[in-house]
Amino acid sequence: MKLELRSFNTKIARRIFTLFLICAVVPILALAWVSFTQASRQSHDQSRSRLSQDTKTLGMAILDRLSLLSAEMRALSSSLNTGEGRPLQGVPRTLAERIQERFTTLALVTKQGEYIRILGTGDIPRELSREEMNHILAGKTLLRHRLKPDFPPTIFMYADFDPELSGRGILMAEINTASLWQVAEGRPPGTELYVLDSMKKILFTSGSAESGMEESSSRRLNSGHSGLFEWQGTAGAQLAAYWVLLFEPVFLSPEWVVLLSQPRDEALAPMIEFRKAFILINAISLTLVFFMSFRLIRKNMEPIEILREATQRIAQGAFGEKIEIRSGDEFEALGKSFNDMSAKLREGQTLLVRAAKLSTMGQMAAGIIHEISQPLTAINGRLQLALLKEHSPQQKRHLDIAVAAVERLNAILERFRSFSRKSQEKMECLSLGQVVDQVHTLMEHQFQMKRIQCTVHAEESLPAVLGDQQGLHQVFSNLVINAVHAMEEKKDGQRTLDIRLYSSGGNVRVEIKDTGCGMSAEVMERMFDPFFTTKDQDKGTGLGMAIVESVLHKHGAKIEVKSMVGVGTTFTLAFPAAPPEGSPSAGRR
Repeated sequence: MKLELRSFNTKIARRIFTLFLICAVVPILALAWVSFTQASRQSHDQSRSRLSQDTKTLGMAILDRLSLLSAEMRALSSSLNTGEGRPLQGVPRTLAERIQERFTTLALVTKQGEYIRILGTGDIPRELSREEMNHILAGKTLLRHRLKPDFPPTIFMYADFDPELSGRGILMAEINTASLWQVAEGRPPGTELYVLDSMKKILFTSGSAESGMEESSSRRLNSGHSGLFEWQGTAGAQLAAYWVLLFEPVFLSPEWVVLLSQPRDEALAPMIEFRKAFILINAISLTLVFFMSFRLIRKNMEPIEILREATQRIAQGAFGEKIEIRSGDEFEALGKSFNDMSAKLREGQTLLVRAAKLSTMGQMAAGIIHEISQPLTAINGRLQLALLKEHSPQQKRHLDIAVAAVERLNAILERFRSFSRKSQEKMECLSLGQVVDQVHTLMEHQFQMKRIQCTVHAEESLPAVLGDQQGLHQVFSNLVINAVHAMEEKKDGQRTLDIRLYSSGGNVRVEIKDTGCGMSAEVMERMFDPFFTTKDQDKGTGLGMAIVESVLHKHGAKIEVKSMVGVGTTFTLAFPAAPPEGSPSAGRR
């Protein structure tokens, strides 16, 4: 048997599956979610921290390079100084080559304001503020930059020409930016380096400058010395880390911002790869758990399904049905018990059929005995009187033959008495509800076998009736059995049997309503005739309704029948209520 989704319509399967969800899937998913959330957060933080650390490393490299250039300026002052406050006339070639690796233009402004170009042809700004002059005269290096439209940014460095004799002149240089920005070559793969001034204008970029960078940085770089933010570039979402270079104490220059940008997907690639692997592993784990759980449910549901199908076949009358369960557990023992029960049900059904036949024969025998005994007794008495008189031998022989025939009939009647189940009628005050409950209890097994839903509704505080309990038991048994047979003949539709007890007009009424095949008008006219039946020979003899009518007649009760072919039949029995205790009629029971 294959486990299908319809198998989960059973309560046991749903309970097992719910227990599996509570004890297995929910904890696994909860643990997976917690682990996934923490690991994702850690991976995300590590990716962002790595980008921030790389940004600081590049920023420190730029600071080191500027410090190196500052040292170069002081070294040049010593190399070019003649001791008279003027530079060497004609810079040696080897020194010029070394200088051009760091600076593209080099010039000196003397104390008298004389401008002396030492190297290169570039224009170096000479206007310096008092604060800048004081900074230079204090033996420190000044850093400035200039931005021109359609021209690359230029960066200048100023230093005292002779720090030992302050005021002899200022050495000015334009920095070779190619040498300064060599630090960009050490950036991580897939990243772009940006260096911005205090106005968030780009001084350097390792790639093509994007307009979105300046706009995004101007909004986000005012929140601290370092940080991260996301911005939208032409290649998509970018993750940027920045670090501020503070030049004020050393170079008397506004701050620079070193910014390292990387596509967000690349920056968070480790986290994304982790998510994919984590989801895949959890999906495989859950699939294995589901598969094992389904196997367990199937192992438990297969015997139950076998038992259910077998009980349905027994309910349809297939007594003696046997099943085979090889599960090696309690279900296998249950299957053996089911087979024993099925065999006993078959034996019980055989006994019930036999008992019904004997009961019918007994009822018929009782009727025959009752009807024949009285005239036969009269005949026997007359024959005995006739034998006392004088007769001819031939007449006497005829009378003896008649007497022998009567005695033979008496012997036959005595044999029929053994089949009679008719007891002496004992009228007593009783409850019809109790009699109906007894019949319902005895027939409950039949209802289950025939898949009939039987309901009994009794009005509270019903009056008692005077009746013979055995006779009333026979009445309700016959009516219920007839209803069961009528519903068996109807192949479709719901099988329901409603029994309602209520009081009305001084009577206790019992309404028996079924959803069987119903009766035609012709059948209803003859239903109380003895030996009239529409059933098969193995289901009835035609005496049941005749007996019902006879018993009801002795109880002073009435019966009404309503029936419609294909819809069902309703019997309504009306019994006179017993007189209350203490009334004059109560003593005449």
